[in-house]
Amino acid sequence: MDTENKNSLLSVKARLLLVDDEETILFFLEKLFQENSYLVETRSSAKEALELLSREEFDILITDIRMPAMDGIELLKKAKELQPQLEGMIISGHDDIDSAIAALKLGAVNYFRKPLNFDEILLGVSRCLEKRKLQKEIKQKDACFRAFIDNSSSLISIKDVKGRYLMINKRLEDLFHVTSGEVMNKTAFEAFSNMQAVALSAYDFDVLEYNTSHKFETTIDIDGKERFFVVNKFPIRLFNSDTVYAIGTLGTDITDIIDVRENLKSAEERYRTYVNSSIDGFFLTDLEGRFLEVNEAYCRMIGYSCEEFLQLSAYDIEAVQTPEEIKSRIKKIHEQGYERFETMHRHKTGRLIDVSVSCNFNPVFPDVFFVFVRDISEQKKIQRELQISREHLEKRVAERSNELERTYQQLLHATKLSSIGKLTSSIAHEFNNPLNGIQSVFEGIKLSDSLGENDLKMVNMALDECDRLKTLIQSLQDFNKPTPGVQEDIDIHKLIADVIALCEKDLLKSNVTVLKEFSDKIPLVKVVPDQVKQVLLNLLNNARDALQGKEGRVLIRTELRDEHIALHVHDTGSGITPGAMEHIFEPFYSTKPQVKGTGLGLSISYGIIKNHGGDINVASSPGNGTTFSVILPVNNYEMQVA
Repeated sequence: MDTENKNSLLSVKARLLLVDDEETILFFLEKLFQENSYLVETRSSAKEALELLSREEFDILITDIRMPAMDGIELLKKAKELQPQLEGMIISGHDDIDSAIAALKLGAVNYFRKPLNFDEILLGVSRCLEKRKLQKEIKQKDACFRAFIDNSSSLISIKDVKGRYLMINKRLEDLFHVTSGEVMNKTAFEAFSNMQAVALSAYDFDVLEYNTSHKFETTIDIDGKERFFVVNKFPIRLFNSDTVYAIGTLGTDITDIIDVRENLKSAEERYRTYVNSSIDGFFLTDLEGRFLEVNEAYCRMIGYSCEEFLQLSAYDIEAVQTPEEIKSRIKKIHEQGYERFETMHRHKTGRLIDVSVSCNFNPVFPDVFFVFVRDISEQKKIQRELQISREHLEKRVAERSNELERTYQQLLHATKLSSIGKLTSSIAHEFNNPLNGIQSVFEGIKLSDSLGENDLKMVNMALDECDRLKTLIQSLQDFNKPTPGVQEDIDIHKLIADVIALCEKDLLKSNVTVLKEFSDKIPLVKVVPDQVKQVLLNLLNNARDALQGKEGRVLIRTELRDEHIALHVHDTGSGITPGAMEHIFEPFYSTKPQVKGTGLGLSISYGIIKNHGGDINVASSPGNGTTFSVILPVNNYEMQVA
């Protein structure tokens, strides 16, 4: 098998069976899951799905509720009979609460409504598979725990607060000749002889009443022989609570105490071998935190020799908690018997090490804490890097989404402008033909000898108006025809005059007077003419809107600055607030009512001037009007291509 195919197989997540009588839904769901590395089978009826389920195993069944012949609820029920481990998910195009409840009672883990949210479905499948994985891990851990206690030589049992057995281990079953099923949910007096029950129930009340462990010795008559035990009974508390929900019992048979003593030396050697063979650190401390013993793995981890380490205490290596907090934790572990936590230990060199610590206290050894330490520095480093990567990715996705949205809105606006421009150009063309006819008629009338002096004057006035209209129509055609994107050397003053002529009537109608202060030293400037016209027209329209229908002035001034020309458009309007000034060139930001502005004018203008190698500046304050300054280079600057 080649590497590509092998990697492909390794990336497959699970097997899914999709059932829906709508082919379109099946098509899109199949494509969605295949793109996400799932193995997918599709069927259009419940009958076909059941036939496939009788032959092949699947992880998840996703089915529509309403289908001909057999609905999704019945299909899920029969599928569970064929494959009990199968997870079910239901999709529906209707608000069918009763069907959803029925599906959930049959074990469905999710209910999706049409139209489907594909991200939600992917997340549901992913969580379902994660749940299966966790359940499998829990079963494995339960099996390991059961194997551990069943292989223990001690008698282990757990009772609830009413004295009923919840669990016994194999050693206890063998010794008392009972099975777990025979004693479950029974008290000792219901499961054993009275004498045995008295011994097995000793100190149960004390453990519950005082919420503390109790260690004692007792004898039990088993098979007619008296056996001796050291018993440790302890409360089993709810997590992070003082509430006791069960009593744990650990009984050690010391009948063969002599044999135990003889084997003590070998047992100690095994302990040493285990401790020093462990990849995790291990040490013992007394109740004051002083070190009593340490294994080689922890010495390597912390950088001290065994001799150096035994001269220290927990206060010397703990890098996060204060001495008061350490004392409090020691007291807590002494009371509860166990705690697991993460912290940092200080290396001999001063370097800090991320560690996971499991600390045990057993009343059998009343003066000792058993501490296991695992170095998790690399794990923490990976977690931090993953977090940084996740945050960076989320930021990039958000930025890209915003960028795409802005681009779409700009494209939409540009399309609208293009349509308006084409319409304007078409109308101007249609107006031009009858205007030429009118002008020709007046030219013919002018040649008549019967015209009086006043009549001739009026004809000449009409011809002048025709010429003015033709100039205005030509300006409309020049302004709105599609730009070739080609730069030309133009007279900026002529370009300004053309734009003013185009909108002069509208400005006068709005009580706006346009004033000009042109410098006589302005050279030609290389620009795309209609693009710069668009910028100037936008600035004039903004100046008009700023006056809000009141009488006012707009001053257009030009000047030469080194190798740049500056075109200033100043209005006597209401001005711009400091808060708005920060966003004035942002796309879709507008201080106008929604019906009057899209917020794209200044953004597009800014882009045009920047593309010409220039800049736009704005100066304004409330009540003092606004000045926009367009700066353009006068050298042979080639426009940037986006």
